[in-house]
Amino acid sequence: MGHAFGLDKFRTVSNVGVLGRDSVPADIGLRIIPTHNDGFDFTLFGPLVTDSDLNQHGTSDRPLQEVFALVEECRGKWNSAVVQLKRTIELDGKTKFGFPYQDGWDFQVDASILDAAAPALARAGEDLFTSIFETRCDSGLKEIGQTIRATLCLRDRRIAITSDEFFLPWGLLYTHPVQGTNLKANGANWDKNGFWGYRHLVQQTTKKYKLKNGIRPDAEGIVRSSINFDDRLSEALNLPL
Repeated sequence: MGHAFGLDKFRTVSNVGVLGRDSVPADIGLRIIPTHNDGFDFTLFGPLVTDSDLNQHGTSDRPLQEVFALVEECRGKWNSAVVQLKRTIELDGKTKFGFPYQDGWDFQVDASILDAAAPALARAGEDLFTSIFETRCDSGLKEIGQTIRATLCLRDRRIAITSDEFFLPWGLLYTHPVQGTNLKANGANWDKNGFWGYRHLVQQTTKKYKLKNGIRPDAEGIVRSSINFDDRLSEALNLPL
C-alpha cells in the first residue's frame, strides 16, 4: 500500500464482475422500528439465526436522543484519536506538528501510530455495542446481542440493516473476535478483526425506498466510469506519481 497521493494516475480497476450481479444475500438481517414508548423494536433473522427456526425479537428502552448521544461519544473518541491526532515530524530539517492520519494511510513502517490509537477505538466500539444491545433493554435484545457476537466471531459476515429511524456508524462497532475472551477494559488485547468496518460487510437501507446501484455495465458488459484528480497535489507535496 502506498501513499494516497502516490497512486499511479493511469491505474484502473474493473469491478464489472461484481456490479453485474444481483445483491449478495445477507448472513443475518436486523430490522429496527420505533415503538410507541420512544424506544426501538429489534428483529434478528436470516439463515444463521437458529432460535428454533424463529426470528429473535427484543426491545430497547433508549429513545433516539440517547442513541444519538452514544453515537456522538463514540465518534468523538475516533475524532480525537484519529482525525485530530497531532504528532511531531521532521520536514526540511525543521520540527513541525503533523496529522499522521490525515497525511498518510499506511502505517506498516511505523506501527506505533496505530498501536497507540487502536485500543481506545476498540473500547469505544465495544462500549457502543454494549450500550445498544446489552443495556436498557429486555432479555430478547440481550439474546440478539449474544447471537451477533457469536456469529461475527467466527468469520467475516454480510449484515443487512433495515430501519428508517435508527442509524449507527456500524463500521465503528467492535465485538471481540476471540471466543471465550472479552475485550479488556483498556482495550490492550484488541484485534483488528473485531472492528465491523474492517471485517464485515454492513449495508443499511430503509423500508420506504428501494435503492438501486446506478452503476451498471453496458450491453457489452463494460462499466464506463472514471476517476480524476489533480496531479499537482503530488508535485506540491513532493511525492512521486
